[in-house]
Amino acid sequence: MALNAVGTIVKSFLDPLTPINHGAFAPITVIAPERSFINARYPAPCGGMVECKALMDTVVTAAMSQAVPEKAIGDNKGGGNHVYVSGPNPDREGIYMLYEWPAGGTGASAFGDGNNAVRYFSEGDFNSINSSEVVESLFPLRVERCELREGQGGDGRDRGGFGLRRDIRVLYEGAVLSVLSEKNTLPPGGVDGGGPGAGNRFTVVRDGETVEPSPVPGKVSGFPLGAGDIVRIESSGGGGAGDPLERALDRVAEDIAEGYFTAGEAEARYGVVLDAAGAADAAATAARREALRAARRVVRLAPANEEIFDGARRIFRLAPALAADIGVADGGLAELTGGRGAVLRGWVEIADGVDGDAVHLGPSGLGMIQADADGRVEVRKVTPAL
Repeated sequence: MALNAVGTIVKSFLDPLTPINHGAFAPITVIAPERSFINARYPAPCGGMVECKALMDTVVTAAMSQAVPEKAIGDNKGGGNHVYVSGPNPDREGIYMLYEWPAGGTGASAFGDGNNAVRYFSEGDFNSINSSEVVESLFPLRVERCELREGQGGDGRDRGGFGLRRDIRVLYEGAVLSVLSEKNTLPPGGVDGGGPGAGNRFTVVRDGETVEPSPVPGKVSGFPLGAGDIVRIESSGGGGAGDPLERALDRVAEDIAEGYFTAGEAEARYGVVLDAAGAADAAATAARREALRAARRVVRLAPANEEIFDGARRIFRLAPALAADIGVADGGLAELTGGRGAVLRGWVEIADGVDGDAVHLGPSGLGMIQADADGRVEVRKVTPAL
């Protein structure tokens, strides 16, 4: 999977049109030390190889967006989104098992918006969802809802695609739910100043109340389901590309007409103000966009002498006032963007006595983030699930 991820992404960026054969991968060397996460050896427990590949896709795509910036593309859903519903089947012998692998919204790029609930370029050409008619004819289940997860793509000059929302009702007692998914806590990121899409989310609706089936988002093992419970599948939106305040007015108006956003959401996220007739008001939109730009927190990068990590987590050290400005608590998730390439994510550590107009960052982070010409970046809160 390591070679697969590196090979497919590098070829997609550098040589997308020639045939795929041994020569396509001969110039590529993958360094994957034995007994590391991406090159496990017995007796390490292994599973979810697609999740490993998809996360490596994210890393390699971010790196290639620096090498070939004109092809930068927003992030995708991060794995197979494996959903299993199983239990006794009163109409057939034995038990049944429904396996869903819902596609999500794909990332946006300078070439256009992401696509809605389809496979992305590195994933393959198999179907995005199971046929509702087939599910209901084979299993004691009913598909009550299957639609786009509207408004949940990453904001941008080109917006990320929308994921899928799907409700499956369990008709008999004794069923269980298991899920293996990534990017529930860390949602797909944007590029070139674009925003994140909504993260994957898997819940159970019981008696009208939403129940979290696991304390670890995206990791569920044998959660008991009763008759009437609804398994709600919500796949992620793709990351956005470019500054959302630069999205063309007619494209925002079209999104509103399609029902993807309300007028209020379009104003809050894209700065587009509609007049009484429902058309974009150019003067009011310009003023609103200027106000939204002025509200952004653009700060300096303050180099730390040593790496700042808490275990595997990269730490951004912020002054209390700066953390309050962006609405993030101690231990919360934030991201940095200089308006180019992929965002850099980290967990916030609020510290007294640090520069209030800077993000304190270790050497490796400084090497990854592409700041603007003055060495400044925008810092913003990341909300795991929208």
